Amino acid sequence: MKKISQELLEGLQKAKNAMQSIQNELGLIVISEYQKQELFDAYKKNQEQIKELSVKIESEYGPGNLNIDTGEFTPSEKEPTGASVIED
Repeated sequence: MKKISQELLEGLQKAKNAMQSIQNELGLIVISEYQKQELFDAYKKNQEQIKELSVKIESEYGPGNLNIDTGEFTPSEKEPTGASVIED
């Protein structure tokens, strides 16, 4: 059995370690992209929920503004267009 030179062995080991590091980084990027899409989907879902709840609030209380922190609803004189939610 023959051994390759130390220089060649170290070169192969260095390249192999670099490839493993790159694979790990690529894996993190893929996970990050997946998580990003999940967050966008969750954001859209909550946005739709706010729209649906705003319609329910307006149908029950009429048009107006809602302070989401206090629950205080201020009726308005305007035509119904969906209750506004005020966030502090």
